[in-house]
Amino acid sequence: MWLRPGLSLHDLEQPGQVQKLAVACWANEARVTRASRKYAALIRVDITRREPLADTVLSNLPNHVPATMPATAPVSPAIPPTGVNLADVTTPRKRATNDNTSNRPRTPRNPARSSPDDGFDPSDYA
Repeated sequence: MWLRPGLSLHDLEQPGQVQKLAVACWANEARVTRASRKYAALIRVDITRREPLADTVLSNLPNHVPATMPATAPVSPAIPPTGVNLADVTTPRKRATNDNTSNRPRTPRNPARSSPDDGFDPSDYA
């Protein structure tokens, strides 16, 4: 969730605020945490509407497993990849870089718009 200006995660962590959010979502519980280190306005809201381990969930998936399947049958993550010959795969080469270009300062894409003669000072925005 992206918070509006003037609202912070600290405001939502005040006593009773998260419970109001849970009630608004028809939930038993709500948890609020930061979702990004870069953006303070981006938060993560976890909504718990029911207790998932409280009831037994009936499923018909076991009925779809063939009766002839051996108990020692491998599962997907344990099966090694077959038919892959890694000797045929070439190693990607790194591009040759010129040492002068990596230390060169960046220039603006449109230098005419940010010329010092027009009174625009980009330091106000940095």
